[in-house]
Amino acid sequence: MNNLEESKPDLYPQHQREQEMAASSAVIDGIAASALRSVLQRVQQVAEQCGRESQRICAVAVSKTKPVSLVRQVYDTGHRCFDENYVQELVEKAPQLSDDIEWHFIGNLQSNKLKPLIGKQSYVFLGTFD
Repeated sequence: MNNLEESKPDLYPQHQREQEMAASSAVIDGIAASALRSVLQRVQQVAEQCGRESQRICAVAVSKTKPVSLVRQVYDTGHRCFDENYVQELVEKAPQLSDDIEWHFIGNLQSNKLKPLIGKQSYVFLGTFD
């Protein structure tokens, strides 16, 4: 393989991606809670400038490709709205986390991917169904 091929994430084996995510999550874990606080503080400032109540604005944390440990850290700060873009990740992560999370799904959702979601926790779908 040449360097160009090695740099493409689609060519990495799944276990190698998981190892890299786990290694990077250790660094990110310490940053996630403070990053969330910073975002929520900016939301509050902008809401005040616009004359809106910041409590009526829902900030959705994107958990796409993030490990459960990182989602749990953000959850532990009191955040309850999370987004997933892949059904497989949502089905894998949701049972490992609290039932009071409001899951959002953004993007296209193929009808053949609905079955794993039916009868599970409540999900909010934003996007289109194929």
